[in-house]
Amino acid sequence: MRVVLDTSVIVSALRSRHGASNRLLQMAFAGAFQVLATPALFLEYEEVLGRTEQREVDGLPPGRMSAFLIGLAGIIEPVKVYYRWRPQMQGVDDEMVLDAAINGRADTIVTHNLRDFAAAASRFNLRVASPAALVGEVLKMSKSAYPVKLPPSLGNAAQKLAEEDGVSLSQWVAIAVAQKISSVETAEGFFQRKSHGAEQVSFLEILRNAPDRPPDPGDELEPSL
Repeated sequence: MRVVLDTSVIVSALRSRHGASNRLLQMAFAGAFQVLATPALFLEYEEVLGRTEQREVDGLPPGRMSAFLIGLAGIIEPVKVYYRWRPQMQGVDDEMVLDAAINGRADTIVTHNLRDFAAAASRFNLRVASPAALVGEVLKMSKSAYPVKLPPSLGNAAQKLAEEDGVSLSQWVAIAVAQKISSVETAEGFFQRKSHGAEQVSFLEILRNAPDRPPDPGDELEPSL
């Protein structure tokens, strides 16, 4: 599944460890779906996360925020904008989300602003979903995940490395595969620079240690999730 995340989702993920947005980014980290973004959209993420009102809530010092952004860049598939169909949205920031989705051949735009995106997304056969809705969908999809059989020697070595990194074996394998694909395929220079020095464990740790506060309105998870 190919997904573009609205800036509001990234923001909510760092405001509460209990919300759907936080869970969704952890799923992206584990390779449950592919996150897409253009350089312009990523710069929007950076700008909004750097605002004073956001920093007061997430409580991340500059170094930790930099580690989060580096980790985020590391799980993004870069999208180059070849075509723009503007204006489609009321705000420039929303146009950047739509640009990434169209040019990146996304399946879904994930946002808290479903109404704002509905009309434009339908014109380009894009689906719009809330973070909570996609979390539920990904959990259902996980039942049909790709099985991987490893020789005992490789399995034992991978398990040891996963334990050293503080992640599950499935998460470690997903990261390793993603890194191998990235090494084979040419990535945009922008995201190569942004993800340089990425520490995936730090990225996951930051998400798991987001503030222990109720989720933003509309970012609540279903009790069953």
